[in-house]
Amino acid sequence: MFFGSQWYEVMDAENKPTGVYRLDLASTPEFSDISLVVDWNQGAILYRCVIPRVTISDRGAIQLSRTEPGKFELTMESLDFKGLLGYVLTNDDITKAA
Repeated sequence: MFFGSQWYEVMDAENKPTGVYRLDLASTPEFSDISLVVDWNQGAILYRCVIPRVTISDRGAIQLSRTEPGKFELTMESLDFKGLLGYVLTNDDITKAA
């Protein structure tokens, strides 16, 4: 998602798969819409946030360091999907009065 490109398998001279994959990095990447689903819990209470249509609206600089994990910063923007931006599911009965 960060690079706005698709991986593809490199073929040999006889057009046979090599087992090597390549990602071409475009200077003007084309980002496509995706769906985003995030699950989390608090003890036995489960939550799921579903955003049916998301696009990358910004990406940060690649930060590489020998002493830290690589960082690929993305900013995502929720887009309209049939009048919705998304929804949250839970098994917590929040309709009961406390």
